[in-house]
Amino acid sequence: HWTFENLHIRGACSTHEKCDHAFHIVGSAAHFISRNNTITDFNAHFKINGMRGAFPDHGLVESNTISNGSVRNTHSPVTPVDLVTASDWTFRGNIISDFIKGSGDRISYGAYAKGGGSGNRFMRNVIVCEDKLRGARGQRVGLSFGGGGTGKSYCRDQRCVTEQDGGVIESNLIASCSDEGIYLNRAATTTVVHNTLVDTAGLSARWPETSADIHGNIVDGRIAGRHPAAVGDLHLV
Repeated sequence: HWTFENLHIRGACSTHEKCDHAFHIVGSAAHFISRNNTITDFNAHFKINGMRGAFPDHGLVESNTISNGSVRNTHSPVTPVDLVTASDWTFRGNIISDFIKGSGDRISYGAYAKGGGSGNRFMRNVIVCEDKLRGARGQRVGLSFGGGGTGKSYCRDQRCVTEQDGGVIESNLIASCSDEGIYLNRAATTTVVHNTLVDTAGLSARWPETSADIHGNIVDGRIAGRHPAAVGDLHLV
């Protein structure tokens, strides 16, 4: 039940490896709230994960401005919202921009939820993969349930049959991404509604465990199942 409001937090480290998180919400730290903060220059501004069988569920991240002033020269994950194993979080009304990974695999995400949680929601956020920082090598993804996957030992149930269950991606604006605007990876019973994707590779879903109700979206790009493997039920309207 900790609440953080109206703060300006900037990572000022000698190397980008050392400025990893602004907030690390872990274990039993349930009912966390971050509201109306400006947070810059971190690899994963919000890192959320379980520990020793306890999970920080029921969080709210609302009306924050989250960005980086330069390409992150790090092999660590560059994902401003990096949620693993936790459930029932809401990310609403945030602006997330300029999350570019300059080392390692050069793949980064604006936000993802993975690791076997459920009931997480991304709603009314603005995700701009490349705003002030443009033209760098690598792939940027807007929002994802499942991300790049999770090792079984790190999953909520030690299995990760699904990476996420019952998630919602609703009414977000996602723009200027060199890869997918929305990516679903082993994301079951997902709802994707009323989003606008501009200048992205569109929306893709992967693996048979993924199922989604997709309707009312404006997508400048494709909506597709992704190889390898078939995808579960996709209901498009």
